[in-house]
Amino acid sequence: MFNYEDLIFKIKELNPIDSVISEYVKLKKSGKSLKGLCPFHSEKTPSFFVNTQGGYFYCFGCGKGGDVITFIQYIENVDFKDAVEILARKSGIDVKNYINNQDRGIASIIFEVNRFSCEVYQNNLKKNQNVLSYLEKRGLSRDDISLFMLGYADGKRTLLTKINEKKMRIDDFIKAGLVVK
Repeated sequence: MFNYEDLIFKIKELNPIDSVISEYVKLKKSGKSLKGLCPFHSEKTPSFFVNTQGGYFYCFGCGKGGDVITFIQYIENVDFKDAVEILARKSGIDVKNYINNQDRGIASIIFEVNRFSCEVYQNNLKKNQNVLSYLEKRGLSRDDISLFMLGYADGKRTLLTKINEKKMRIDDFIKAGLVVK
């Protein structure tokens, strides 16, 4: 039995990001990167870039970015585990050799609550000009902030408020270590 990290590594190794994305987007060489029209929003000028060395994509138009698994999540409108399974099937990997069903369910929940928390904190950062100015003084551009998915926790229980608004299970956030009782 292999572990989950081995599975993710193998999937990324067997599914180069440029090969996967080029099935959905016409990519052209642009310096060290590839560029194309973003599949997630309407545009006339390419703002969607793929960095093959780093194994990530980023759209400067809509701000979506991530690795090959994240791309499949967005383009196929599936959760993390389904994206992993799609890429595993595509490359002939038997997921059952890597993870049991209970672990898969827990991993999926933890991923989703982390994704949700990341979005909350990213949105919070976008609304806070003082923190944005501080980060820019530290040498981070707006593109860097988006690319690395930086966020800001303001200490005002923003995450808890959003969890309650969306009627999500607080226990899932506790299990993920994002919230304490």
